[in-house]
Amino acid sequence: MLTDSHHRYHLAAQQSGLALVFSLIFLLILTMIGISSMRGTTLEEKMAGNLRDRMIAFQSAESALRDGENFVANVVSASVFNGTNGLFGLADVEPDYTQSATWTDNALSAAANTVPGTQTAPRYIVKRFGTISGGRSAKNIGNNYKSQVGSNDVAVFRVTARGTGKMVGAAGTEPTEVILRTYFGRIF
Repeated sequence: MLTDSHHRYHLAAQQSGLALVFSLIFLLILTMIGISSMRGTTLEEKMAGNLRDRMIAFQSAESALRDGENFVANVVSASVFNGTNGLFGLADVEPDYTQSATWTDNALSAAANTVPGTQTAPRYIVKRFGTISGGRSAKNIGNNYKSQVGSNDVAVFRVTARGTGKMVGAAGTEPTEVILRTYFGRIF
């Protein structure tokens, strides 16, 4: 006659630890799911940071563009566009705006008002591009210049602006950069 305790001992001896193997495989799967979700979260954080940095750079460039346009709107004479301080006349060769040296040299670009949250001050270049004859009436420049006496010729300027973001990328990389360009006309 077999006792109940003897029967339990016999069943325990037959088990081979299959539950332990399944538990370890299940824990491994859960660990892999956790790691992949953390990688996804980290990637999304980096994407959000880069988007924020790009928006700051865009706003900085937009601010520099407005500063350049305001300079042109308030300048008394076109003679200030003489190839220095980021102001280029008709005969002057405009610097290459894709070169980073252009944006660090005070002779090639002008500093704009600093934008909070940026790494460097935004800068702009103004190039006198040409003249449109009869511009006030033909191009509908508008009532802004009715008080001015003289020619109806509109001097056209190209304003190029550069803004940078705040964050610096991985070792040796430049911060986010946005370059904007607009054309601006006024009557002297």
